[in-house]
Amino acid sequence: MVGLTGVVFASIGAGLGEISYLSMSSHFHAGVISSWSSGTGGAGIVGSLAFAVLTDAHLGNLSPKTALLVMLVVPVGMFFTYSHILRWED
Repeated sequence: MVGLTGVVFASIGAGLGEISYLSMSSHFHAGVISSWSSGTGGAGIVGSLAFAVLTDAHLGNLSPKTALLVMLVVPVGMFFTYSHILRWED
């Protein structure tokens, strides 16, 4: 039951993030949307592969909890990109 609740909250969070991003993307260059859409296609593959590598006994050898904490660098990087690198168009 706890796992299902986690999936529900993650799905809600992802949906809210997409809605927020798409509504704010109108303030940026047109290439932002195409970059975002191609990135979301690879995110599932890259994320699951990174988790598998981090938790594999012969590669990363991390616990699942530690691997997820390490992977928090991704949303921090997304925040930095949004707030410092992208330029607003008026």
